[in-house]
Amino acid sequence: MLTGRSSFFARSGLQFLSVTSKQRTALRQFAVACLRCAKENQKTGSGPIPFSNSKAASWSMTNSVVIPVRTAPWYQTISISISLGAFLIYFLVLREENDLDVELNYSLFERVPQLEEHQVKLALDYFRRQGKDTRELQERLAEIQAEKQAQKKEQTHLDG
Repeated sequence: MLTGRSSFFARSGLQFLSVTSKQRTALRQFAVACLRCAKENQKTGSGPIPFSNSKAASWSMTNSVVIPVRTAPWYQTISISISLGAFLIYFLVLREENDLDVELNYSLFERVPQLEEHQVKLALDYFRRQGKDTRELQERLAEIQAEKQAQKKEQTHLDG
């Protein structure tokens, strides 16, 4: 039957560790060093730190809240003004209109022929449901359909 420490370790499922004398000596030296360090810390940190000697005395709320003002170099305004002026003179005065500018002048309905008729029909339907006046939309739809008929006649005349 087990007695003392051995029975405790056996019941708890822990193994009994045998410690050599060298290990005991090393553990004692470590414990003494820890105690000595703790006592020194208590001596030096035992009193309050005077407020006037701390960094908190010189700290201001504006240091952390206000963003410091960035000063621009003296030549920055001149540089930006000259660059902007050159840009405006080139694009508004000197530059000639090119093919891309002409293409950008076309409306969406000129690019997609069936789109305007479809949009006018949708607008007519919406205006009827809302009880609004649809005379202008009906006139535009009639114009679009007349243009479409004229294009068909012209195409059949060219083909035949």
